[in-house]
Amino acid sequence: CRSFQDSIPFLVPIWVPFELWRTGVGTPTDPSDDVRMVPIILDLADDSAYSMESWGCATDSISGPGGGEHSASGGDNDPFTDWIYWFLPADDSPGESGYQTRVPDILAGTYDRGLDEEVIARTVLINWNGGTSPPFNQPLPEPGTVFRLTTNKPNDVSDVFALSTAAFAATVSATGTEEQLSNIKVVPNPYYLFSSYDNNQANRRLKFTNLPPECTISIYNLAGDFVISLDKTDQLATDLEWDVTNDFSVPVASGIYIYVVDAPGFGQKVGKMAIFTEIEILGQY
Repeated sequence: CRSFQDSIPFLVPIWVPFELWRTGVGTPTDPSDDVRMVPIILDLADDSAYSMESWGCATDSISGPGGGEHSASGGDNDPFTDWIYWFLPADDSPGESGYQTRVPDILAGTYDRGLDEEVIARTVLINWNGGTSPPFNQPLPEPGTVFRLTTNKPNDVSDVFALSTAAFAATVSATGTEEQLSNIKVVPNPYYLFSSYDNNQANRRLKFTNLPPECTISIYNLAGDFVISLDKTDQLATDLEWDVTNDFSVPVASGIYIYVVDAPGFGQKVGKMAIFTEIEILGQY
């Protein structure tokens, strides 16, 4: 393991009296999937030796022998240890094989920490209100002490997530269900003079929602007369707009209409909708 500071040789190897391990996700008591990590120490004491063997002296509010004063309580009486940085070896297989591959370079002073991933930075132990000068009121944890840290890192704009549905896809049927078809709705229903989807008074819009990847929507009036047929071919979309006109692009009259959704692999959904429009005077037919 190593300590470093601007005034001493960079990355000087120092043996430290502890080990850092990443426990398996969801298995904190199962050591079989733990991975040993590489610690890097910032030698705040500038003493070329690891100072976690004692609490830092209270020389000022930023740094000093053994770590100086921490701002945890807002007072100048919180000595703390040197900063510890946690690096996950590129070989993060369970055990310490990845760590052991780094040891020769660490001891030779040629370790390139850029090859590994920094996971946690500036970890310290603090003697809360421990005093302003040695001897402080709290000894360091006795040998054999184990700390388990559970982190809850919030999402950041730079985070990248990769999702795979390969395992899930095998359990999903290639066909739909009647329950899925029951989710199909028309909005607004009733359509009363206008909707929030309208571009303008002469360019009306309503939507069929929760549609399957492919389907055909046929619309009829209560007399059973065919009005229009709409095809949905965009498999990524779930909605389909209708401009409230018939098959000749003429605005439909007020009334109750029946729509029939035919979806391959899903089945058929029949519903009704009400449309109320102002009286139209058509200049041409």
